[in-house]
Amino acid sequence: LAGMRQHAAAAPIQADNLLLIRGIDAAAAAHLAANGADRFADIANWTASDIAALTGETIEAGRISRQGWIEQAAMLATGALTS
Repeated sequence: LAGMRQHAAAAPIQADNLLLIRGIDAAAAAHLAANGADRFADIANWTASDIAALTGETIEAGRISRQGWIEQAAMLATGALTS
């Protein structure tokens, strides 16, 4: 378009290594990424409805809270390591 400056597309945000969250295996990480949750901050901000939408065959109900994924993700999002 004449007279309009073209803006470079924003660089995609690199996904976090979700395998750093204890309890997330490769299958769960792939399932989460396929559903748009590939950053620690995404997981740290999940609501009950987010969790319900993600549970099923790959991630059984109760696993997320039982294994503390949200709490671990919140720590990792700040740059801290989980123990």
